[in-house]
Amino acid sequence: MKELLEDQGYAVSSATSCAGALERAPSGFDVALVDIRLPDGEGTRLVPQLKALVPDGEVVLLTGLGMLEAAVAAVHAGACAYLLKPCATPELLVTLEQALRQVRLHREKQVLARRAQVTEKLAAVGTLTAGLTHEIRNPLNAAVLQLTVLERRVRRLEEAAQGPLLEPLLLVRDEIRRLDHILEDFLQFARPREFRSAAVAVAPLFERVGGLLAWQAEQRGVALEVEPLEGLEVWG
Repeated sequence: MKELLEDQGYAVSSATSCAGALERAPSGFDVALVDIRLPDGEGTRLVPQLKALVPDGEVVLLTGLGMLEAAVAAVHAGACAYLLKPCATPELLVTLEQALRQVRLHREKQVLARRAQVTEKLAAVGTLTAGLTHEIRNPLNAAVLQLTVLERRVRRLEEAAQGPLLEPLLLVRDEIRRLDHILEDFLQFARPREFRSAAVAVAPLFERVGGLLAWQAEQRGVALEVEPLEGLEVWG
């Protein structure tokens, strides 16, 4: 039987006992062909053990004419089908293909179930993100308004006094805008849209990252130099 199935393109691993089958099963199988009588036990008792080890695999029981009742009992225990020995090659191949079809259907259902769970989680994250974004943007908007008022007051001062005051004020305003952009990016991540690629200039991105890290580099005594290649674009 092993040689026959290998000739049909199947990868076959064989065991001559219940113990041997249980030893090999954890590595996985699609379909197990199990004889009802084995040197160290009954195939009917092996069926539920194999199913417990590999829930998405199927088991086909091979039995003699005098053990039909045991074969039916094995089907109730988890075997998907049984074959009476001696079985013709076409019957064996048809039963094996039916069992493999069951395996494929079962795995497709698992994939769909996982996708449904991911979709449900993404929907929950999207709802949560929308609420958080609204709550975070409220104080950000208030901060921007106060900064605008402060900037107007600073610009009424003498020009010599404006510089030292405007520099940190404008930096804070830019950082608030960056926070707002991060919130927008996070909201878009939580509510995925169809990806559309476009040409992205690399040099401005490098300069922006350099600007964001400049303060941290200065605090650590690191000289940060940005030398982007002008005209370089990537698709993103």
